[in-house]
Amino acid sequence: MTVPGFIYTRPEIAWVAKTEEELKEAGVGYRCGSFSFAANGRAKGMN
Repeated sequence: MTVPGFIYTRPEIAWVAKTEEELKEAGVGYRCGSFSFAANGRAKGMN
């Protein structure tokens, strides 16, 4: 399974990657982070 990622820019940027579960199963080290969508400039612009 691939999970798309994106950045709200102009033009928008997108990519796909392995899921966290797939990385765990493969024994691949990774780092995970999150960011509140409410703090995103596009979310604020959409009110």
